[in-house]
Amino acid sequence: MNSAQQSKTDASTATNGNLDDAKTAMKQARKANNQAKDAKNAKDDENNNIKVIKKLNEKIAEKQQLLANLDKQRMIIKALPVLRLQ
Repeated sequence: MNSAQQSKTDASTATNGNLDDAKTAMKQARKANNQAKDAKNAKDDENNNIKVIKKLNEKIAEKQQLLANLDKQRMIIKALPVLRLQ
């Protein structure tokens, strides 16, 4: 039984007139609600982080490709004959 169901059961029991049971049930219901919100927020944060990581990986791949192209250009430049002025 999850905490929300337990809170409902406690609230039902509290209808017998015991105010302490009602207060306990209310606290447990609030706690269960907060835990559910926290879980949802964590899932949203995880999804956002996955998107950010994907974008960063794409940028890294682009920069690695640029570096590879620059290396090729450097090798071509080094292979060119040097003209000496006399």
